[in-house]
Amino acid sequence: MPTATIAKDYGDTTFVTGMRAYAAVAVMVTHAGGAGLRDLGSIGQHLAELGAQGVTVFFVISGFSVAASAQRGESFSAYLFKRLARIAPLYYGWLFFAIVVSATAIEWQNKYGTTVNTYNIFMHLSFMSWCDYRIACTILGVEWSIPIEVVWYLCIPYLLKQMSNGPRVLLAVAGSLASLAALAVIRWLLPLSAEDSAYALHWSPFPHATGFVMGIAAYRVRQWRRFSAAAGTVAALVVPVSILGWSCLAGLPSRTVTYLFFTGLSFGLIVYGEQGSGVFRRVFCNRGVLFIGTISYGIYLSHMPLLRLLPHQQLSHDFHPFVAFALLTTCSLGVSALTYLAIERPFGRLARGLVERQP
Repeated sequence: MPTATIAKDYGDTTFVTGMRAYAAVAVMVTHAGGAGLRDLGSIGQHLAELGAQGVTVFFVISGFSVAASAQRGESFSAYLFKRLARIAPLYYGWLFFAIVVSATAIEWQNKYGTTVNTYNIFMHLSFMSWCDYRIACTILGVEWSIPIEVVWYLCIPYLLKQMSNGPRVLLAVAGSLASLAALAVIRWLLPLSAEDSAYALHWSPFPHATGFVMGIAAYRVRQWRRFSAAAGTVAALVVPVSILGWSCLAGLPSRTVTYLFFTGLSFGLIVYGEQGSGVFRRVFCNRGVLFIGTISYGIYLSHMPLLRLLPHQQLSHDFHPFVAFALLTTCSLGVSALTYLAIERPFGRLARGLVERQP
């Protein structure tokens, strides 16, 4: 399927689509057993674990791209309708598919003694599953992040207006960091075990404020200042070196510290991203990367149900783990390209058409 039929040109921020590609693949690496990285010693183990931070990258990107969407001057209802039309149809489709073919996250259901019942399905369809950590991740196994996106869709237009100048941007960032520190205290006050309280907070919108705020901050900075192509080249080189360096630490820092590290990297990459740099363009804007980035939402939603349907563990045992990962990736890319063309793009066009017809 030609990349040109799927990838979309966003001008000087097309590279953000490339960032989505790397984030989606990183999440798949973690969930698919590390794609062979875990066999390479502690550094490989750390790299495989860091793949989970792809979700952090997605949150920063959402803050940036949704801020751009909110800035277009549409009414709040039109903005929100288009955002929901962007994510809901495919999300609902994969929820339905996983339930029908019995590819739900049984491991989380068993852990919390839950089932995919009417209550569970209603909470997922209403984007309220984050309110009950026991069901937040029990259908797809990755869907905990989707309701969080919706909550922040409601907040971003307001935050964008408030973050109207440099001091206000710094104040918003400081406020988000303060809230993150406060949550560290609240976690220990919850009447839950240490593990359950960690999940209850992590699968809620509150600890991820910094990611979305930093995305909005990146949008504002790019409005106010543009950097040279040389800065883009440096950014394209510094990010992988920084991630590799982080992986070389004797032991990975806490989840919060790692989250802040990847939030900062994502912010810097967006701010300094410059497609005038040949290196930067080749890394983030080549046809293959843009293709994967464009269908990354489908990849994120589909890879866990597909992982349960494919004989992944048997393949990992009989062959090299990378072979199993390559099979999962191939299937997820193919399915996600089809669902993008059949679901995401048509519903996006329909939503835009309905909004444009409004008086």
